[in-house]
This record gives sequence, structure tokens and C-alpha cells, in this order.
Amino acid sequence: MVTVGATEANTLVANTLLEPGDNVVCFRPTYEQISGNAGNLGNEVRWVDLIESAGWGIDAEALERAVDDRTRIIHVVNPNNPTGRILTEADRARIVSAAERVGAWIVSDEVYAGTEREGDTETPSFWGRTDRVLVVNSMSKAYGLPGLRLGWLVGPEQIIQQCWRRHEYASIAASMLSMELADKALAEPARSKLKARARRLIRTGFDVLTEELARHQGVFSVVPPQASAMSFVRFNLPIASEEFSMRLLREKDVLVIPGSRFGVENHFRFSSALPEDHLRAGLAKLNDLTGDILNGG
Repeated sequence: MVTVGATEANTLVANTLLEPGDNVVCFRPTYEQISGNAGNLGNEVRWVDLIESAGWGIDAEALERAVDDRTRIIHVVNPNNPTGRILTEADRARIVSAAERVGAWIVSDEVYAGTEREGDTETPSFWGRTDRVLVVNSMSKAYGLPGLRLGWLVGPEQIIQQCWRRHEYASIAASMLSMELADKALAEPARSKLKARARRLIRTGFDVLTEELARHQGVFSVVPPQASAMSFVRFNLPIASEEFSMRLLREKDVLVIPGSRFGVENHFRFSSALPEDHLRAGLAKLNDLTGDILNGG
């Protein structure tokens, strides 16, 4: 079904699947909309921390502990936002096994599939791996058309029908103009050209990011993202991530997301899939503030 962005798809899923007493298992750091919806509905959210030293891989033992017979949803963002990690086949199998053990649904956010940084093989979908899978996607990331505010939800017919009833209460339908434009964007050769553009910006942007962050030796480090426009940058400064991000915004007019908003301190999320001149200008401002902080400012 077509939705008003992936955001509506996530909201419809939460409102359709979750009942009182259910819990939702999410991996952290991650895009937290499903967890936010679950919290708003009064459901417990159980976090499984990803392991930075393992390239942001899954903690298999923590996953097993988190999932029980009240787990209704295991939420996956693959490729991950903000780390850019693509799940290994072993991690995908662990998630499928955990879901099947308790009859949970895997809700897979796949908006960054097609934005791979190394190679053009697209990230495999969870669709078809097990019966209880719902896949969310949109025009915003790999296709670079966020202004269309158009997403979609793929799942078993019965669940789609239940979501559709709520969709009619929430928005009735997505914009006809957006659907016409998306139809053209998803047809070849436009589809391949849009994905190639996204990959080009992602690949060159990450190289620029690492080059510029190296200007302050020992301050910044990042696990190279395997996909997506995002990097989750670790920093070593005498300042919390929230304050660092707010100073960047107020003093330098640069917007990043503090790691604390993902439950991980001493990090920030940075999108580097930008034209090089614009990207270098922003990173120069980030480096200016870093120098000020290192000098006691």
C-alpha cells in the first residue's frame, strides 16, 4: 500500500499490530520512530545495543534475552540509520530465528537499500525470509525525492487491509501528483539513474568527511558505513554530544544529531551525501568549533 512517507507506514504498523502488554524489540542506535510509536501507545520498548567494536554488529545474546512470548515486533533498519551498517547473513538469520521462536513480526525499514557504498549489489530484503514480515520503504533516501512525501508498506494481504482502514482515517490517500511523479521516477531508466546519483554522493561524501575529520588527530573516528548517507562519528572532546551539536547549530549554522538522542554518548550523526563544496564548507565550520573547544573555548 502507498503511504504518506515511510513515517505513516510505521505509524500504521504500530497502531495495527500492537496490543496492550506487547513489547517491541529495537536495536540501538537506530531510527526511533517505531519505538516512539510503541511508547506513545503504552507498549514496552526493549533495546538491544549494537556493538561498535564489532562494526555495529548485533549482540546475539542480548537479542535472545530481549525477545519473549510478549514480543510482537522486532524492528530492523537495514541498512542502519545512523551507522550505515548492513546486517550480515548471520545476523539476519538470528533475527528471523528469534521472531519465529515467539511468533513476532519483523518490521524491516529498508529505505537505505540501494545506497551501498562499496559495490552495487543491493542490500537483501527481509521480504520472503519468513511469513511474518512487513517492509517499509520510501522515495526519500535511495531515490533522493523526500519532497514527494511518498512511502509504501509491503506485507501479507490481511495486515495490509487492516492498515488500510487506519490509513483512510489518517490521510485517505497520498497526493496524486506525488504518485504520478514517483511512477515516473521508479520506471527505467530514471530508477537506475537516481540510485547511481545517490551512490555517487555517498561514496565521494564519505571520503571528504574522513579527510576533513583527520585535521584534528585523535579527536574523531568512525566505523565506515557500508551504506546510507549517514555516518555515526565518535569524538573525544570535553563536551557532551548535546552541547556540541547545539553549539554547532548556534555558532556555526551546522546541523548534526547528537548521539545522546540515539542513546549513545560521545557521537553525532552526520550526513555526508552532499555536493563537495557545500560539504567541505560545513566541515570547515565543524573543525573551527572543534579547535575552539580544544583551546578552551
